[in-house]
Amino acid sequence: IIMKQSIITIALALLAFSGSVKANEIKGADLSAEQGTDAVITINYAFDADNYTAFQFDLLLPEGIETIKDNRGRPTYVLGDCISDGFTMNASHISSSGADRFVCFSMDKYPIEDLSGVLLQIPIHIADTVTAGNYAAELKDMFLTTTDVVQHDLDDSTFSIEVTAVAPVVPAAPTFTPSPGTYYKVVNISIVSETEGAEIHVTFHGETPTEDSFLLTKGLTLTESYTVKAVAIKDGVSSEVVTGEYIITDEPIVGDYKKVYAEDMPLKNGKYLIVCEDVTFDQASGVNMLRGASVLNPAFNGNNSPKLDATSNYVKVTRSGDTISASDDDDFYFTITLIDEDDDLYTIQAANGTYIGREANTNGIHESDEDAYENNIIIDDDGNADIVGSGGAYLRYNSTSGQDRFRYFKSSTYSAQKPVQLYYQETTGVESIIEKAEVVVTTYYNLQGVRIQNPSAGQIYIRVATLSDGSVRTSKVVVK
Repeated sequence: IIMKQSIITIALALLAFSGSVKANEIKGADLSAEQGTDAVITINYAFDADNYTAFQFDLLLPEGIETIKDNRGRPTYVLGDCISDGFTMNASHISSSGADRFVCFSMDKYPIEDLSGVLLQIPIHIADTVTAGNYAAELKDMFLTTTDVVQHDLDDSTFSIEVTAVAPVVPAAPTFTPSPGTYYKVVNISIVSETEGAEIHVTFHGETPTEDSFLLTKGLTLTESYTVKAVAIKDGVSSEVVTGEYIITDEPIVGDYKKVYAEDMPLKNGKYLIVCEDVTFDQASGVNMLRGASVLNPAFNGNNSPKLDATSNYVKVTRSGDTISASDDDDFYFTITLIDEDDDLYTIQAANGTYIGREANTNGIHESDEDAYENNIIIDDDGNADIVGSGGAYLRYNSTSGQDRFRYFKSSTYSAQKPVQLYYQETTGVESIIEKAEVVVTTYYNLQGVRIQNPSAGQIYIRVATLSDGSVRTSKVVVK
């Protein structure tokens, strides 16, 4: 370092003459950048001759705009293509003036190539505290040196740095969980935005929410039907408004049938389809095919007449992945009820009211309107169901042509039959409400979503109650 400084001192001491050649210019190019970002200053030059072997200038930047330093506190830079490998570059920060000094020279007197172009580029950082506007940067104390060691002073120059305001970040639109739809009795929902720090404001009758609308800080409990609109707001910037139509009904909502796996044990009490996925049918001929030939699968007909134990005691159902769509006229289901969780014992009752099971280790089905037979049910990780009667026979599907049926088969031969799978019909029930939470704040809104400080008697309002646990309940009330 000492040697380099000595070389620089010697080189500058050789400048015996000085003069001013206005045709020679070193100027910074105007630039524009956002608050809180990095940018690059481009230093351009225009020379009147091709024999300049050194240059120096000081760069003075406005407050809040600084050159990017290396780990030794020196300004970083990129030399232009006009500077060959024979040049030495030195950059330093002058603490007394606050300027950054750039000195470049060739001891072998290599000239700077070309008469104009980019001299160097200097990375800078603009602090996020810098107010948007135009700022002047200065190039001072500039000179050039020729091959015959003559110094030419250059006039100071300025250039503009336009600092633009950071574009406001639009918060991510809120999302509803669970999704809008129809629910039985009550639904607990959450409304959130992926944008950290965004506030959620909501209305309940379809009005467009603003920052003056109700501020949601936790879960929301709906016991009546509402059109909930929500907006996320951060730093005064609003997201897209989203709408959730929640319908509350007094009738239980039944869903589609979903395949049951080992992780779903013990089985929930409810309606099931007993299906064989290993067998599909050719839709034209109705002939059994290998799995994958069709999407139609046999499901045990829980309403088969005159009895369940009969050939072709199935209906064809269509699967979509692990789902079988439900319809209002489904009458081939079975109701499975847990009777002993420790031993995985269940009763299976057909849609026609008949209980099924097998008390002997033989082929067949025992059917009774009164006796609730015990069945041991185990589901494996692939969703195959071992349904075993108290006598040891397994409920399987026989896909042999002319003998195709669901039936219990004795344990010594059941493996020749196809395994069955269970599909559970999901039913939306009343979601839990925390009874221990107490109302701490009650706010009233009119049907237009405007907050009302003093509700009038006899008028209809939306009452929003904030509970001690932070959750929120809404209801439509007539103030007395």
